Amino acid sequence: LTGAPPERREQLFADAAAPAATALGLDGPMLEPGSDLGFPVLHALYWLVANLAAEGPLAIVVDDAQWADTRSARFLAYLAPRAAELSLLLLVASRPATPEADIDLVSQIEQGAQATVLRPAGLSERAIAELLTTRLDVPPDDAFVAACRQATGGNPFLLRELAAGVRADGIPPDATG
Repeated sequence: LTGAPPERREQLFADAAAPAATALGLDGPMLEPGSDLGFPVLHALYWLVANLAAEGPLAIVVDDAQWADTRSARFLAYLAPRAAELSLLLLVASRPATPEADIDLVSQIEQGAQATVLRPAGLSERAIAELLTTRLDVPPDDAFVAACRQATGGNPFLLRELAAGVRADGIPPDATG
């Protein structure tokens, strides 16, 4: 948006979207860190997204939403139930909420009428065995696979990290390891 021609920016930030330019620091200093995103700013940001989506399908993709700052989380929670009104795909990936999170973003987004929640299951023991075989260059035995599943819940990232440690430490992928 910062490199857009003035007429394009004027079009995107027209009418109800105008306060979004200030919130984003495009026509002056950005909102101070920790300042509250009141309703007028949330509403203006929504209208900026609506203006963008009016031009064609729009996707907003957020990864690691559990680490979103409070203002970003509030906006996503505001936008989520309204996404169905727009030509918009809002894709939010997050780990489960933590006690220290200011806003339980995931649960607020899940409450949206059009929300589809996907919670991938952990890898099966067969998939774990294949991953370990690839990472360790030797097939693990069943007891080792079961122990790895128990330790990681079948999480692929954790399994790769565990395999790297096993390989680095020279641990045999069998019942003795």
